Amino acid sequence: MNVNKTSKTIVYKLLLLFGILLLLSAFAIVVLNCKEAKNGKISSETVLDNIASYFDEKNDCNYIEFDGKRYYAEIFIPELNICLPIMDEINHDNLQLAPCRYSGHAESGDLIIAGHNYASHFGPLKKIRPGAEIMIKTASGINYVYKVDCVENLSAWQVEEMETGEWELSLFTCTLSGKDRITVRCSLSG
Repeated sequence: MNVNKTSKTIVYKLLLLFGILLLLSAFAIVVLNCKEAKNGKISSETVLDNIASYFDEKNDCNYIEFDGKRYYAEIFIPELNICLPIMDEINHDNLQLAPCRYSGHAESGDLIIAGHNYASHFGPLKKIRPGAEIMIKTASGINYVYKVDCVENLSAWQVEEMETGEWELSLFTCTLSGKDRITVRCSLSG
């Protein structure tokens, strides 16, 4: 009887220790995500402070280079109080700094932009409503004004659905779980 009770106590203590380790791991992940979000906000603000005036000039550039990185455009979403640079090339490191051009171009009417769901980046997209305005200023100095047609959730595996359709602008970000993509579909206004 004593051996059985001792075994149960050991198992209980091991499970408790394992649970504590899982909680500490989850806490570490949250802290890391908060740090990345803060760094992304600071990076985007710094870039805009330094290159925003270049977007106001008409020129033949396809991108603006700053600090060794290429920026395609600036996006402004008044309803969400978002103003961000858009990087020209998508990769993990760039996405931590600012949203990125996933594919297409504003000029050809098939622009897709991806961004992290940081509160200072595309996290607020889940709150946008149809009819809202989105403005894009490209590095060539051309302004585009879009109207939100719809907001949809796509699974992470629905890549073809993300890339096809009649929309002239699509923005997307992960949901908090990372399983789905909040996708905002837009058409040129007026």
